[in-house]
Amino acid sequence: MTISIAQQFVTAVQARHEYIPVHISSLRVDSITGFDLYLQVRPGEPAVLYAERNTPFGEKSRRRLEENRVEYLFISSGQQGSYRAYLEKHLPAILQDPSIETEAKSEILYASAHGLMQEIYENPELSGGLGRSRDMVRNTVQFMYGQRRALRHLIEAASTDYEVYTHAVNGFVLGTGLALRAGVGTQKELAAFGTGAMLRDLGMTQVPVSIRESSGKLTVSQFDLLKRHTELGEEMVVGLGETNRLVLDIVRHHHERLDGTGYPDRLENAGLHPFLRIIAIADTFDALTTRRRYQRAMGTFEALRLMKQRMLSELDTGLLDVFVCMMGNPETAKAS
Repeated sequence: MTISIAQQFVTAVQARHEYIPVHISSLRVDSITGFDLYLQVRPGEPAVLYAERNTPFGEKSRRRLEENRVEYLFISSGQQGSYRAYLEKHLPAILQDPSIETEAKSEILYASAHGLMQEIYENPELSGGLGRSRDMVRNTVQFMYGQRRALRHLIEAASTDYEVYTHAVNGFVLGTGLALRAGVGTQKELAAFGTGAMLRDLGMTQVPVSIRESSGKLTVSQFDLLKRHTELGEEMVVGLGETNRLVLDIVRHHHERLDGTGYPDRLENAGLHPFLRIIAIADTFDALTTRRRYQRAMGTFEALRLMKQRMLSELDTGLLDVFVCMMGNPETAKAS
């Protein structure tokens, strides 16, 4: 199985590798990067300096790399922040560039969203984090609306190694795809949904790691604390300045279930907005299909079968059927 550059990027970041791969298509011609670029001539060999941070990345350099079939360069792990800022600044231009393939755009977009969510989840009070999240969501929704194969490539780029911020991005991507396939919401509403989906687990940062990553059965008090992440997350997002009720509902209610067994407010049936039903499916699927320290990752078919067999009272069966079809053929965007 081919590992995407985005997956290599995420793995390198999570494993704290010295060098992190970045897609050449993410480098805009004649731009000053603000970070050093390294080249690895052969696998296993040390990375060598290719271009210093204050050197413009030129068209000649791009052509030479493409002629030699070099798809990515490397940055040092200490310059992730500079690359993240550069990528966010140029992301709209990258996504609108007709010379870049949809697959490459998807990988760049996923890496950018992952980097942003990692920064926010590791520093929840980050200044400007809410606005940057909204921009990321808006760019992603527009991209998925306009590119029919965007969702397929975003799913292929997604990390299957669980971290709270990869779970945030994956749930957002899957949920937005399901909403598009099911015809739920306007583009503006999807942007609000996406912001809530990306920030839905922010409250987990207030739960001790020993509880949220425990491989054993939690005590009642420990489970009660874990469940409080939804309410804590709502408070945190309000503290960041969010006032959109849909965003806050997604954060607070993404663990509610149709049969009233969810939390924190035990909503059921008519009390569950279609977007809450959508995030419940996306969140559950990603939880089942990502590797954790205490849990193997299920395959897509195995996870969908479990959801169909054991969770029909909890999840919206109509939307679940749409989701199953979507995962079989993940091309959901409405081409503009």
